[in-house]
Amino acid sequence: MVEDPTTGRLMDMVITLHGFMLRHCEGDPPFHALVGAIEDLIESLPGVAPVAELDGDKVGYLVERVAEINRQR
Repeated sequence: MVEDPTTGRLMDMVITLHGFMLRHCEGDPPFHALVGAIEDLIESLPGVAPVAELDGDKVGYLVERVAEINRQR
């Protein structure tokens, strides 16, 4: 089965102790899909920001929040 990342509303994401992100989309079993490594998220946030219509403050907040979570693991 090929997953379509455009279907299913994202309900939640978690970061594992090993630095990987898992997602839970509406209608799917909780946290069964691997999204990628936390470092990939941090690197891709600035590129995704214009598409998601995020301003600099929101991008800065997200990068800092993800980095904080990463430090706590």
